Amino acid sequence: MDRGALTISIDLELAWGIWDKPSNDYFGRCAELETHIVESLLSMFDRHGVTATWAFVGRLLDRAPSFPVKTDHGEKIWYAPHLIDSIREARTEQELGSHSFEHVYFGTIDRQAARADLDAARAVHARHGIEFRSFVFPRNQVAHVDLLGEVGLRVFRSVDVGWFMAAGRLGPAAGMAANLLDKMLAVPPSVVEARRRGGTVELPSSTLLLGRNGLRRLVRPSAVVVKHALGLRRRAQRGACSISGSIRRTSTTRRSANSACSSASWSSRRACGTRARSTLSR
Repeated sequence: MDRGALTISIDLELAWGIWDKPSNDYFGRCAELETHIVESLLSMFDRHGVTATWAFVGRLLDRAPSFPVKTDHGEKIWYAPHLIDSIREARTEQELGSHSFEHVYFGTIDRQAARADLDAARAVHARHGIEFRSFVFPRNQVAHVDLLGEVGLRVFRSVDVGWFMAAGRLGPAAGMAANLLDKMLAVPPSVVEARRRGGTVELPSSTLLLGRNGLRRLVRPSAVVVKHALGLRRRAQRGACSISGSIRRTSTTRRSANSACSSASWSSRRACGTRARSTLSR
């Protein structure tokens, strides 16, 4: 078999992603760059025929009565229905998933608060005619998983898989250094298996597609291409499978998938409210 399966999932959150850790620089990049990044990614996905899953914070489609942080940028970094419209209108069909309603952290809230957020996110999807099937936990804090099936969600992305995750046990600095080193090395990302967890399917993440800001500039786009080429080759050697009706996944030639991964990393080079991860599954 000469084809591999690749999932690209994108967290679309704008300022909601750091509502608890305000940064004027980050807010400014959201205001200046977010629309351009989303449109650039959609254009690249169209060119290569790539479908991705965009997990968005529900508040981007539901104007909040007030915002967590006052900034000079008004509502555009908190409320952005035009971005969702652009994704829905893309020539190559994209999937819209949920990244919660208000980017709350499931690892720090109780079941009642988690259920309230999920219900609010489901209501936003329903009002706008958007399927409510796929979920990405804010900050990758995987918790209250049993609630996902109760609100109709069918698949969720969980934490990254790879050798570098073990380094995180030595402390945040060691974890970040190991993660950066992993992205620079010409070794394939981990190939993961989807697994049932109650009424939902868990799909771990193989790798984070880094924005090219700060030390991350040391990771060249060519390294992203090499890593994913090796990963897709490994994936193809292990044979194909499907995840029954869960994420609408990318199944592409190596060339188009690699181009999309490199483009995703390049397009978010100045990191604002868009983050991308890839998953190689078997």
